[in-house]
Amino acid sequence: MSQGAVSVRRAWYAVTGVVVAVYGAVSWLAFRGHIPHDYRLNFFGDSIQFALLAIAAIAIIRRIRGTHGRERTFWIFVSFGALLWMLSEAEWVWYELFLKTDVPDPSVGDVLLFVHTIPIMGALMLAPHKPHPLRRQEIDTLDFLLLLVWWVFLYAFIIMPWQFGGAAVQNINEAGKYYSVLYFIENSVMVLIAGIVWMRATGGWRKLYANILLAGLFYALCSVLVNRAIFLGRYYTGSLYDVPLVASMCFFCAIGFVETSTATSVPEPARSEPREWPAALATVTLIAMPAVALGTSFFSGAPHGINDFRLKATLAVIMALTFFVFLKQRLLNLEMRDLLRVSQDSYQNLQRMQDSLVNSEKMAALGQLVAGAAHEINNPLTAILGYAELLGSDSSLPEQPRSIVEKIAQQARRTKRLVANMLSFAQQQPATKSAVHVNTLINNVLQLREPDLAGKKIRVNSALDPDLPHVWGDSNHLLQVLLHVVNNAVDALQDVGGGDVNIKTTSKDPWVMIEIADTGPGIRDANRIFDPFFTTKPIGKGTGLGLSVCYGIVKEHQGEISCHNNERSGATFVIKLPAIKASEEEPVAMASVAKS
Repeated sequence: MSQGAVSVRRAWYAVTGVVVAVYGAVSWLAFRGHIPHDYRLNFFGDSIQFALLAIAAIAIIRRIRGTHGRERTFWIFVSFGALLWMLSEAEWVWYELFLKTDVPDPSVGDVLLFVHTIPIMGALMLAPHKPHPLRRQEIDTLDFLLLLVWWVFLYAFIIMPWQFGGAAVQNINEAGKYYSVLYFIENSVMVLIAGIVWMRATGGWRKLYANILLAGLFYALCSVLVNRAIFLGRYYTGSLYDVPLVASMCFFCAIGFVETSTATSVPEPARSEPREWPAALATVTLIAMPAVALGTSFFSGAPHGINDFRLKATLAVIMALTFFVFLKQRLLNLEMRDLLRVSQDSYQNLQRMQDSLVNSEKMAALGQLVAGAAHEINNPLTAILGYAELLGSDSSLPEQPRSIVEKIAQQARRTKRLVANMLSFAQQQPATKSAVHVNTLINNVLQLREPDLAGKKIRVNSALDPDLPHVWGDSNHLLQVLLHVVNNAVDALQDVGGGDVNIKTTSKDPWVMIEIADTGPGIRDANRIFDPFFTTKPIGKGTGLGLSVCYGIVKEHQGEISCHNNERSGATFVIKLPAIKASEEEPVAMASVAKS
């Protein structure tokens, strides 16, 4: 937690002490009769209360910016509650300070005051201090709307019939009595939820919940005292009953000054299962509403107008609640579909990783065998080649034996190249890595193949990205990979009488991508193309080690190589190599120049 945030919070607690003390002193003097209960006392009480709620609204609303996810939703809900509370207080300011008359009973402010606690309950039920699995923010909003509809139903069912049921049944005293009881229950539930999350939180969130808990406790006490005083006709603005109310407002303001940095809290392990209680609560609510309405219709002793109002209110609320439940189920279905798609992708990635591991194990075991055999073959092969070249340099040797010796040397060199490929496959040859530009390697490959393609019906097309970043690798090994893949494409086109080879380079962070596509017959078994000794060429024309060597080289460069058949004809090889970041290219290039 930053020292500035701590200083602001401590300063506000000092302001809280001063404000509560001053308000308590003025209220005591008014209670003792030293200050008259007139406009000046109303101005003192209303202005302080409205100013505190305005400060709370500003301090809380500003926390929305810079947050995201569940924490952002938390601050939106709390801000909504703060604004409703401020609007209810604005009604008192309007009537007592501007119109200089008493607030009517019932009033819109009573409804706002009753509803303002609900967003705070919804915010607490989000528990933003705890990590949660991926969850749509719309579902959290619908959970809040379900909670709001339930409390609105209770208000409409219990209190509003006595307020707006018509002149025959209107009873303000009964409405006030039920309002006091229901409002106390609502505040008690909010305090209970705040206490639960406060006990389970740590760090900055625990301090924030503590302020909400203290604000709720003082407000619950205040609501009982003020409603009882109003019922007895003893309440006036600026009275002693307002002291716990002012204390509650001060603690509510402190919510906006508490730093909730995750560095000060110990995160709990994320739950793997979705929360089930909101769905259960929605089900219970849908069942309870008509049950309560039917019970009161048959067993309540209230007038007919009251019961009729309650039935109509119940039907209206059930329609709204059913709509919200439908929307939530729709969102849950979308969430489950996304989770299923993620699971399928994860399963496919797992299968690919398993195939790659199996292939790597086979190549590692085979590489050890090939390395040993290659070393044993290389020694006598070197001697055969040396003796053949020595014999061929003898000028006294006749022409026919000299031709035979040259053929022996040629076959020995061919065998030596095969042994070199085997050693490269076994990764026994160390690589010398530096910054390499892939476009340059491709141009070298095209120059090497140009003489062989002259007069053939094979066209090589290239589309090279001029802004392609460098890669870190061995230029000889990477040239070997590109040359071998291009040779395979050319061989495939020769079998069908010609065609096109398309080479394309692109960059997609963090990869440099090379695509080599041909219009040949395609590959019979693309999944086995990189297996050692697997070849589709005729016997004696291919060993089946070339693409295995390429696979090992690309993997040694921390890259990826894959192959797939095209939709119409031919096959495409895709090679991905890690790109050097733009910030690293210049020092890497300078280092490679220094080494050379």
